[in-house]
Amino acid sequence: MRALLGTIWLWVLCLPLLAANPAGRVPPPEDVREADAITRLFLGGRNDELLRHFTPSLAARLGKADLEHMQAHVSDRGGKLRYIQAPWIQSESAGIQRLVVPVDLEKGGMDLVLEWDTTAKPRMLRGLWTANRTTRPEPQRDTDLAAAIPFKDADYIDRALFEEQAVELDRLQFEPREIILSRPIVPAGARVPVVILLPGKGAVDVDGTFGRNKPLRDLAQGLATRGVAVVRMGPYSGQPARDLEKHVLGEARALAVLARDAPWSDPASVYTAGFDEAAHAAFLLAREETWMGGSVMLSPPSQANLAYEIAHQRFLAEAGLADAEYPDYLESLRNKDEMHQTWPSDIFHDATFGLWQELAEISPLRTLNARSGDVLVIFGQRDYMAGEQQREEWQRLAEAYRNLWVRTEPGASRWLIPGEGTPRADLKDPGHVSKAVIDRIAGFVKATQLRGGARQKVDSPPR
Repeated sequence: MRALLGTIWLWVLCLPLLAANPAGRVPPPEDVREADAITRLFLGGRNDELLRHFTPSLAARLGKADLEHMQAHVSDRGGKLRYIQAPWIQSESAGIQRLVVPVDLEKGGMDLVLEWDTTAKPRMLRGLWTANRTTRPEPQRDTDLAAAIPFKDADYIDRALFEEQAVELDRLQFEPREIILSRPIVPAGARVPVVILLPGKGAVDVDGTFGRNKPLRDLAQGLATRGVAVVRMGPYSGQPARDLEKHVLGEARALAVLARDAPWSDPASVYTAGFDEAAHAAFLLAREETWMGGSVMLSPPSQANLAYEIAHQRFLAEAGLADAEYPDYLESLRNKDEMHQTWPSDIFHDATFGLWQELAEISPLRTLNARSGDVLVIFGQRDYMAGEQQREEWQRLAEAYRNLWVRTEPGASRWLIPGEGTPRADLKDPGHVSKAVIDRIAGFVKATQLRGGARQKVDSPPR
């Protein structure tokens, strides 16, 4: 592991789970006062005082000019301050606390999100950004927590066969985010394939948690059980991702190079993988880095899906709606064309649209060639965003390109979790990524080792 030291440090993952879920709860009085003071410094433009509360890494990423741009945007969109509401805890783990401060302005409301490094004495801000108003969750009572069903590992995961370590990149070069390496326990001198798992836009943590499911964790630990190392990344703590290279590909590329050079990895068997729009990013990275084995595209979106997402995000930003409020709002519209009439032409500077536009320009269906390496595409049969036409296009391409394999998992959702019913039902019901999907990906990345190298034409699909 010495080869990984320098810009990256590995620690044994030992973040204990909190005894109670703090989401939605108001913090102690001293934290409330501190959050109020920070919010007033931000809204008042007192940036010299505000910067004193920043960690060095945040100060390097968010300087005076950045703060002034944020403040001007808040002033233009919201107007003067009316009221600062009591903050509430969005998430809390060892060393990190994220607070949401609801702010009422003349023209509407917004949230100021404060992420604290609680290991510092006194504690310091490691992240600060604005967001559309979100609904505060109901705090869970202790009796609720005791009765809650804890998340259990899938039957195909064996923790005796792998170990997990936290990974940290150079904070002056990269945005802070949680990164975990799941590495198989193998004899000294043995080398294993590696998968760099990119997070999608909806990821709230390093496990890809949604509802009662954790698909990224299932993939990482399931593959590690089968002898494949996986590096998975959570969403970063900072401003919304606006740049594909800076906020998505940069860290993944750095992690891939470090994994390739590690003494336990097979340098010819380093792959990328991702769900949804991250599948396009994974494909792009493997295509650019020709030394890599290839990519695994899980439920990739069509170009139409990406175009819709751009329009969707534009509308949410203008309407001041959270994602969760969007379906109910659409139902309230008598004429769906009303939505299109509200889209401004100059809002693309506002959030993540630059990134989405870049992803929309990546079309694996048009740019796939021998330089792309091996590509495995997996759809769920119940994927509500992948129609028959899109799957048929991929299948036709697979007939012409022998390093491409396309599979549809029977009964699986967009997150490749077996079940039945609607996407909303998938959010409520606990489940795990299909074992067949895990086995297929493991066989795919191990095939490079069996062939003796990457990017060689083969006729047999992965088993």
